[in-house]
Amino acid sequence: MDTDQEKVFIPEIIEAGSQGERLEEARADKARIGCAVSGGSYLVMIVLGIVIYIWTIGIAYQYTGLLGAMLSLMFPGFSQVFWGVYLWIETKTLMNPYCLTLLGYVFAAVFVRAGIFLFQNSILRSRTR
Repeated sequence: MDTDQEKVFIPEIIEAGSQGERLEEARADKARIGCAVSGGSYLVMIVLGIVIYIWTIGIAYQYTGLLGAMLSLMFPGFSQVFWGVYLWIETKTLMNPYCLTLLGYVFAAVFVRAGIFLFQNSILRSRTR
């Protein structure tokens, strides 16, 4: 190998394209990001929903017995809020694992909505122009 060779950098010629093409690419990127955010968050919601449901039944059985567990089976949303508030008051902190899991579920739902909103706005703007 010859060490005296000089490395020459030849830049590629890139066409700038029109303003409309760059906007379309940005909208497509926003749509992809929106789909990824909402899809990933929805998967987290599914997993947390199953975990919270089973965990709620266990908490209800531990504190109230079979009747509380049966009511938690029949009314999952109400019982999750009830036991979340109950544990919050009993432990005097929101930083217990059950409440943090409930908050994680709420944040995942917010991210699903944000991803859908981002996707819809990028699609609607591309159709109007």
